[in-house]
Amino acid sequence: MKFSKSLIFSFFTFLVLCSCRSDKPPVLVNGPSVSGSNRVWICNEGNFQQANSELGIYNPENKEYSPEVYKAANLNSPGDVLQSLNFYNGLAYLIVNNSGKIIVVDTSSFQVQKLISGFTSPRYMLPVGPFKAYVSDLYADAISILDLEKDSIIGNIACGQWTEKMLQFQNKVFVSTAQHDQLFVIDALTDQLIDSIPLAYGSNSLVLDKNNKLWVLCSGSPSENKAAGLFKIDPNSHQILSQWPMDQTKLASHLSINSKGDEIYFLYKDLFKMKISDQDLPSTAFYPANSRIFYGLNIDPLRNEIYLADPIDFVQKGLAIRLDSNANLLSTFRTGFNPNGFYFE
Repeated sequence: MKFSKSLIFSFFTFLVLCSCRSDKPPVLVNGPSVSGSNRVWICNEGNFQQANSELGIYNPENKEYSPEVYKAANLNSPGDVLQSLNFYNGLAYLIVNNSGKIIVVDTSSFQVQKLISGFTSPRYMLPVGPFKAYVSDLYADAISILDLEKDSIIGNIACGQWTEKMLQFQNKVFVSTAQHDQLFVIDALTDQLIDSIPLAYGSNSLVLDKNNKLWVLCSGSPSENKAAGLFKIDPNSHQILSQWPMDQTKLASHLSINSKGDEIYFLYKDLFKMKISDQDLPSTAFYPANSRIFYGLNIDPLRNEIYLADPIDFVQKGLAIRLDSNANLLSTFRTGFNPNGFYFE
């Protein structure tokens, strides 16, 4: 993740108030957890311009964490800022933000199979059709169109904004924009921008519930006195069905949903949980951050367990926190530098 945008500056204003901590290290192995089933892939983005990103694998069955599996297989790190990853056709696509590339690795050996270059500052990848994917970007003001057979960029969709996470519903792709107050809609068949939906400032994450309703979380910007907000949208008509304004003092991020599609989770300094049938935002935290910094969140769709990432102080190696669906602590383990995301095969 690059740190030159005002959204990131707002976040770091909060970070300076947080203290450093140390935790008991986990069992570190390079064997069983790599080959186990139901593995959790962890992106450790590393420090900006230090090329110390790291891919780690966690086995929830034996609570073992395998660090630097990419480095062990390829004798180097993925590059500068491992932002995210995605799976397609039996391969893992590692999006390396500040290196401007996507590395394609085998999911068993972690060895590099392909390299896709030519990006400005890629963020997230979304497969949208047979051998076609979109890649959002921090600085390009456009979404790249990938041919996953030829492993090359074959076009782009001008957006004029920093684009973030994306979600496909039928033939539409909804695109969040981290420094704008619009949610973009793209026709995945024609690769054309067809609509924009006005929301709060800084849409950053989106999920689809069991009723096929789209939920979008907007970060806001405390430094600019712009409030965060949560929105429920009809993906067919693009109509806003419900909205929940938040205050201007905290950033909201990492909207996630459980496997049943009936409960959402998000970070608003603390971790919050909300049923999709609720009329009001939750008044109390589901799991408080206390002195921690929550920097990543995802829900294991198989076990319905919650994973939180804590970079601690952005200097030392971070921490992963694993909870059950009732917010009971199952385990914690040290990760690489600045863990930011959890992915499930």
